[in-house]
Amino acid sequence: MLHDDPFERGLTWVGRPMELVRIADSVYVDQARHNFQDYVSRTLAASQAVGGRFNPPGEFGALYTATDRETAWEEAAARFRRQGVPGLPPDMGVIGIIVIVGRYAPLTEASAREAWDVPLAALAAEDPTPEEREIGWNIARAVRAVADFLQSPSARANGDNLPLFPDREGSELRMDFQFAEREAVPDHLRQPVTEPW
Repeated sequence: MLHDDPFERGLTWVGRPMELVRIADSVYVDQARHNFQDYVSRTLAASQAVGGRFNPPGEFGALYTATDRETAWEEAAARFRRQGVPGLPPDMGVIGIIVIVGRYAPLTEASAREAWDVPLAALAAEDPTPEEREIGWNIARAVRAVADFLQSPSARANGDNLPLFPDREGSELRMDFQFAEREAVPDHLRQPVTEPW
C-alpha cells in the first residue's frame, strides 16, 4: 500500500549532481550542442509518438538516459534491433546531461520497488512480455505524477536507465547540458557491412 507522503512511497531527492548520458545520431548530437532545450523538446515529442519501456505511446515522452556509456550504447542498440535494424549506424555520438535537482523513484533499490509494488523482473526483462510492458507503463505513469524521473536497472548492461520527465506539470527537475561529442560505435554493436568491397 502506498503512503500519503511521497517520500515514504519510495521517492528521494537528487542529493548530488548526477552525470547521465544518452546515445544519439550525430545530427542530434550536433543539435543538442547547438540548442539543448530545443533538442529536449523534440526528443520528448518523438518519444511520445513511439513510446518506450517507461512511456506509453501517445501519452507522454521520456528523455531516456543511462548512468554510463556502456549501458547507453547497449540500450540504444536494443532500440534499433526492436525497429528491425541489426546494429547501430556508424555516425553516432554521446550527449552528457547533468541533473542538479529533482525528485525520483530509485527502483534499483528493493525498498523503493516494494513501496511502488513493482517486481524487479518486470524492470529488468530484456524482452518484456505484454504484462511486463504494462507494469513499466503503469509505474511510469504513477512516478511521473509525483516525481521527475525514475531509476531502473538496465536489462542489457551493468548500469541503470533513468527516463527523465522534464515536461511534466509541476516538475522540479533542473538539468544542464554537459557535452555532446561524436564517438565511434563499439565494434560489437555496429551495423554489419554487407557491401563486397
